[in-house]
Amino acid sequence: MARKIYTTREVAEELGLSDKATRRRLRAAGIRCGSGSRHRWTEPQFRDVLEKLSTRPAPGRRARCLHLDADARRDAGRRLDSVRGHVEGILRMLDDEGVYCVEVLKQIKAVQGALDKVGALVLDAHLRDHVATAAGRGDAEAIVAELMEVLKYR
Repeated sequence: MARKIYTTREVAEELGLSDKATRRRLRAAGIRCGSGSRHRWTEPQFRDVLEKLSTRPAPGRRARCLHLDADARRDAGRRLDSVRGHVEGILRMLDDEGVYCVEVLKQIKAVQGALDKVGALVLDAHLRDHVATAAGRGDAEAIVAELMEVLKYR
């Protein structure tokens, strides 16, 4: 009976990621991979790969807890509701033909500041809950690579 062989593409599908994002995570975790379906894993290897890369457990494995905590989600949600209202206010300002551009720019800057605070809140939660505990989980390289990817957009 032939054994099932898994490819990088199947890992990507299981994780719900693009092939490129999956290959990036594989490399960050020190797992050899090729593009598309070049690298192949047996069932036990596939489970190990999923466990290393996934926030969901591989079949038959215990889940890792990598999610935004409830307090941070609530706080971020409240702040983003406020930002939504602020953006709607800016849109109403723009409906007024007599609006002064500097006033619009001030309001846009206020929204950017509020979004920065939400980003800082989520980053703080990530550093505290995920980065600080990565070594204990054995995924420090992957978590740091992921964080560096996000920080290049800040």
